[in-house]
Amino acid sequence: MSRLTDIHIRNWIKAGKPVAKSFGNGLTFTLSASGYAAWVLRYRLHGKQRELTIGRYPEFSIKKATEEAFKRRVEVVGGIDVAGEKRRQKKADRTAKTVKELGDFYYEDLAARGRSVEGSRWHLDAYIEPKLGGLQLHEVTPDEVLAMCDSIKAKPRRPDKESAPSSAREVLGTLRRMFDFAIERRLAKLNPASAIKPRTVAEKKSRERALTREELSTLWAALQTDQISPTAGMAIRMLYLTLARKTEVTRSAWSEISFDRAEWDIPAERTKTRKPHRVYLSTQALTILEEAKRLGCESPFVFPGKNEKPIGDTTLNEALKRAKYFGLNPFTIHDSRRTASTFLHEMDWPSDVIEKALNHTAQGIRAVYNRAEYADRRRCMLQAWADFLDSLIENRKQQREFPT
Repeated sequence: MSRLTDIHIRNWIKAGKPVAKSFGNGLTFTLSASGYAAWVLRYRLHGKQRELTIGRYPEFSIKKATEEAFKRRVEVVGGIDVAGEKRRQKKADRTAKTVKELGDFYYEDLAARGRSVEGSRWHLDAYIEPKLGGLQLHEVTPDEVLAMCDSIKAKPRRPDKESAPSSAREVLGTLRRMFDFAIERRLAKLNPASAIKPRTVAEKKSRERALTREELSTLWAALQTDQISPTAGMAIRMLYLTLARKTEVTRSAWSEISFDRAEWDIPAERTKTRKPHRVYLSTQALTILEEAKRLGCESPFVFPGKNEKPIGDTTLNEALKRAKYFGLNPFTIHDSRRTASTFLHEMDWPSDVIEKALNHTAQGIRAVYNRAEYADRRRCMLQAWADFLDSLIENRKQQREFPT
């Protein structure tokens, strides 16, 4: 078929009959019986067909529509539902006048972009909404934000817990991000949470928990028992094998995985640094992925949950709670990264290679001059780390067979 031009479009409009003509790569020119001419981008995301109206013709020429469609397809490849984003923006223009409405819109947007919401949504429900939810955005002042933080510090999370200043600091951060989001969407002009320094609410305490060799051996064995669901067990093992963050693993998609290259490319919108990150997969990680593929029922997600969604973050947290039945002291999912870093340093791997594998952002002068990726060394390191984890299981078996 010859290339479609403005002449074709004008002839279709003159004929006055409904038309839907593809211009390639999902871009379609549509003409209704009433004469409404528009450009539509058709695409698939998470196994579903979707449509985005780009604009009317002739306001959007063929060239302009093609360029806009290309931009939107790039976003789709990154996991963004561009049609849903447009609907949410229209909804926000009509709503999001109160703090509660802003919070709902903010978390809808996070979820649509594949960001984790389970970890901080309770900040809105438990703390922000009861104190500030009914206020108009322009009515919220720094004094009211500080009063909310003070009330959080004075009130325990649970009856058996002491007051939690760390919670107040976390909620302040959530509220600040909500208002930054509102400012970007032209829903607010000022951010009342930005006037309060986090350290005036509570000093930040860094965690120091790293599993011991014996604990790691116990956990690695427990993750492969029927006490923990296969999907959760595989996901947690992938956390340790790849040094990735929790949501990077739980929301991983098959489109990011290359079995041939033994690589996992995490897109920028799913990383904490907002930069693409490549993970080199050990043979043990590939074995887990092959098993996940077999169990996944053709889901687009590596670790599928319910209702065509990826496994929930809380599923992994609940799985770890079962670790107490194996005699392990409490620890968190994020402690996997600290544990791996500790052992890798003890194995004399260079700090720069470890930090790059953890996808940490370099600070100071190192950030300016050290742009190395250490691809080969990271691949070797992650394979050595996986072999070490396997050796823990083997040593555990030998100790049981030959007690001393």
